[in-house]
Amino acid sequence: MKSYLVTLSPLEPYFFGGERGFGFGTVKGSLKQRYFISSLHTPSQTTLLGALRYAVLSANDALISDYSRGSADRERADILVGAESFDFSRENRFGVIGSIHPLFIIDGEDYLVPMPMNHKNGQSHYTPISMKPCPKGITLSTGTSYASDYVVKEGCGDGWLNLTDHSVMPLEYDPQKEKGLFQSVIRVGINAHRGEKPETRNDDESFFKKEYKFLRKGKFAFFADMEQEYARGLENGVAVFLGQSRSAFVLKAVRRENDLFTRISAALSEEAVNDFWYAPADCRIQQKYAGLMIAKTRLFRHLTTSADNRYYYRINKTEKLYRLLNAGAVFYGEKPLFATDKGAQVIGMNELVRITKGGR
Repeated sequence: MKSYLVTLSPLEPYFFGGERGFGFGTVKGSLKQRYFISSLHTPSQTTLLGALRYAVLSANDALISDYSRGSADRERADILVGAESFDFSRENRFGVIGSIHPLFIIDGEDYLVPMPMNHKNGQSHYTPISMKPCPKGITLSTGTSYASDYVVKEGCGDGWLNLTDHSVMPLEYDPQKEKGLFQSVIRVGINAHRGEKPETRNDDESFFKKEYKFLRKGKFAFFADMEQEYARGLENGVAVFLGQSRSAFVLKAVRRENDLFTRISAALSEEAVNDFWYAPADCRIQQKYAGLMIAKTRLFRHLTTSADNRYYYRINKTEKLYRLLNAGAVFYGEKPLFATDKGAQVIGMNELVRITKGGR
């Protein structure tokens, strides 16, 4: 298989949902009902895989529009992109797609990655906190070191890091500073039923807001290992529709060696004051980590698809709910055991980059 740089360019604002949804009609009278939800800034690794599978089928004239026509079309599609959706609980195979790697943002020749969470907030360039040994005789639950210059009020590192000049790109666009990767677009919806009588309708519960996101600078990107014969059709671009509102993106793939981890290691090691492990993508963690980690978590379910003669494609969320460590997490100590999870690494999760002080 060959390595390809895959880019996803949004053509309009998009909405990638998470576990935090609306509460309309489910908890009447509850103070916890939500009328406002916001999109995630970036697509998940499973979304990237789904977009690439669709694009491979489209580029090779293998999209299926009618599952009642027989099994020949389905068998060809299964050969190209695999017969089943991604699942943490099994070995996953996706046909001519060997694996995909962590999401980043590419702007010209610059790579931007999620900010390592050991970055001191408020600094314009990547500035990692300093880990120092505990005084003699003192041992913490996280080991024998502590963050000597961490400021609680400022919190963990946020935003994105430019690997070329080590500058920090803020997450949300600030029009006064004219900086920021993502811009928000508020859209209002109506939840009232058309047949409802005005006197029985509660207008306070009829409207909701969704905050869509738009990538202002660069393109989403990831590397993928694919069989060359079936990747050629992706060079000119394929339209894919992603997210809750099926927003339009253009997916392209060009032949290019995967140099993401090399760039990450060089950039972060140059500034490092301690050795650590960096997670460029989300991680599914199952074992307790013995060392010190700086991380944020979120809840996650992946989608599954199934098809038979009665349905074109039936899309469901898995019943099992997973807790992930967000991209940008850092680990001080031994390499975490979850980094050996080959099933998650097929979709670019649970991959770690070793960062050494001074690049030694």
